[in-house]
Amino acid sequence: MKPPDILGLFIRLVAFAIIIWSTWNVLGGISVLVSSQQSYQGSVESQYSFSSYFIIGLPALAVGLFCFLCAERIVRWTYPE
Repeated sequence: MKPPDILGLFIRLVAFAIIIWSTWNVLGGISVLVSSQQSYQGSVESQYSFSSYFIIGLPALAVGLFCFLCAERIVRWTYPE
């Protein structure tokens, strides 16, 4: 494998790991949001704790998808021919 191929594979693997991690955060936020909406006597802290999942998860998901889908462009920018 040539260095551009290795870089492309590395970018895609890291992006895939970021996508998995951010999806886990978003699903966790949805879970906390749904459970806090179902409980009528939830504390104030549990009602607002879901936002931290989305604050981290959604931008990470966007970055992961961008890197995964644009890995070839990133490699061409890094290794111009």
